[in-house]
Amino acid sequence: MIYLFDNKEELIAAIAKNEIVENLQVWIANGLINASCSFKYQKNYKNAVYFGAKDIDDESIFWLYKIDNSILENKIISLEGTHVFFDDLKGYGFIKDIRPKNKEAGDAANQILDGTRWSLGVNTATRLNSANYYYENRLTAWWDFITKWGVEFKPRMTFSGGKIVDRRIDIADKFYFDYGKIYSYGDNLISVIAESNNTNIKTAYVGMGRGSYKDGKRKITFEDIEWSTANGDPVNKPLGQEYVELPSATAMYGYSDGEPRIGIVDINTDNKEVLLQKTYEHLLANARPLVQFKTSVVDTSTTSPFETVGVVRNDIGIRYKTRVLSLKRDFLNPKVREIEFGDKIVTSYSERQAKVIKRVEEVKNSADDLNKVLINSIYNDKAYNYQLEDGNEYGLPSGYYSFDKPINENPTKVIFIGAGKLAIANDKNPDGSWNFRTFINGDRVLADTLQTQNVMIDGSGVTVNNGALTINDAYGKTLITSQGLKALYQTQSSGPYSGYQLVGYFNDGMNSTPRTAQMRVEVPEGFVIESARMTMVIGPAIRNGTQTFYPKQLKLTKVSGGYQFLDYPTVGEYYVLTDGATVEDLSNELMGGQWNPSDPNSQMVEETVDIKNHLMPGTNQFELESASNQTAENIGVVRFYTTLIGYLKGGVDG
Repeated sequence: MIYLFDNKEELIAAIAKNEIVENLQVWIANGLINASCSFKYQKNYKNAVYFGAKDIDDESIFWLYKIDNSILENKIISLEGTHVFFDDLKGYGFIKDIRPKNKEAGDAANQILDGTRWSLGVNTATRLNSANYYYENRLTAWWDFITKWGVEFKPRMTFSGGKIVDRRIDIADKFYFDYGKIYSYGDNLISVIAESNNTNIKTAYVGMGRGSYKDGKRKITFEDIEWSTANGDPVNKPLGQEYVELPSATAMYGYSDGEPRIGIVDINTDNKEVLLQKTYEHLLANARPLVQFKTSVVDTSTTSPFETVGVVRNDIGIRYKTRVLSLKRDFLNPKVREIEFGDKIVTSYSERQAKVIKRVEEVKNSADDLNKVLINSIYNDKAYNYQLEDGNEYGLPSGYYSFDKPINENPTKVIFIGAGKLAIANDKNPDGSWNFRTFINGDRVLADTLQTQNVMIDGSGVTVNNGALTINDAYGKTLITSQGLKALYQTQSSGPYSGYQLVGYFNDGMNSTPRTAQMRVEVPEGFVIESARMTMVIGPAIRNGTQTFYPKQLKLTKVSGGYQFLDYPTVGEYYVLTDGATVEDLSNELMGGQWNPSDPNSQMVEETVDIKNHLMPGTNQFELESASNQTAENIGVVRFYTTLIGYLKGGVDG
């Protein structure tokens, strides 16, 4: 069941399952939670501001979403929304000045949530940290909080008597859900989203633990601990050997003479047995390329973001544990779930959006406020510094490095100083290498964003390069550039068959007549086109529910001039025809010849072409028709979609 609520969160409709077409949720671990649904027309749907549903695994949990988009088409209503937790924190009051210092995560979370409708729920987080939030919206502070304190969170709402009666946020250093699921690398049902390179792989590790006062606090090793597979240990580690090795990984990623690639890791323990076990676990995570997976599963058991799953890498002879990164659930078919799991390599749209929102809010601060934030972060954020020489084990250029985490704990920020240069990165590329975006040398400063404390404004106005002001929107998209106002035009064709037109030969029982599909593309005067693409989506015809065929030998033309009139047949459909026009055949240039769409599963087929060089200001008409002489079994439907990106130049009249 889907529930609709008005702007007061008063229940206005409860939609039964038999009226629901779709009900999906995408939940990113420690990120945004979005949902989409479709259902048969409801007369009061326009009053809906929120929609929600009970959880399919635990009906005591309720999900409520702020509606972002709504569409009514063919008496079907489609809604898209974001969980209300994020909407509430974005604008429900604001933080004036809070300064949690050396506080546990729960204390900091309570300060951020104070004054909202949300309260802290189950809290097992233990880490201490400090922060300063000054005239900031709560959502920006929340994203910063979960990063600084290293916590994970889950919203939890209770719905009773037609009302939302409780809103809680559960936090933990790490949520633990392990239902014993195992996935095999190379399985046909599992796809690899991204895989990093082999630059930083280690096939053996020396573990260094805490020393004790009686031995002068020198670090301990596991040199005098023995492991044997014959005794049930995962690998062999002889007495006197200071490192633990994965021979299968060395065989694949080690040196050419068979020697392992050895790293050193610090483990916070003074127990040698624990030190060996933890070092081995670290080895499992670093003796392979990082891989992010996706799979669709049919599963009756609970699946959760943060869930721990096993991965079998028979190609390198290891098994390791990893976590679910995101979960897509079908509330109409609870058994079907799509999950992403593994090493976090690819950043999702919602995660990028969260970073952009935080960055925009930071830029809104005055220069003085920004200075305070930066100075505060200097005192509160820990730095881990290294002087790396040529040929270091991390494959990095020699120089001085300062990371936000120890180098062997996957840091996310770095400053490099060396050879007269300074480089800064705040994230990594999909292959695991640093994404350096800010550079300083003796000649220049190169950065994505530069903010100064003083701006020169005099009687002549503001002087900028190219005589234009560049403005970006809240999502980092450029609106105004030196070339003019950047604009996006998207259009689609219309037709009598749910927006589609006939193409090919239409048989009305008496005659077989050709049908030409048409698409008009309007280009505004003064619009400079950067790119222009047209996608043609073909649907097949199906006879008696079994026989499927597509239109044949389709050619794409551009029609200029001439006149149009209405074809008024005795039998059949009315149609607009063009006569006396100049027709340019674009098939060879844009499609490599005439197009014969087909699909073995009788699905929609599409073709996208670049029409930039064939557009002029005003109306541009394109047509698609069959050049085949075959009149039988040569019919289908088509819809056109065009996307134009470019710039509106200044000084346009009208």
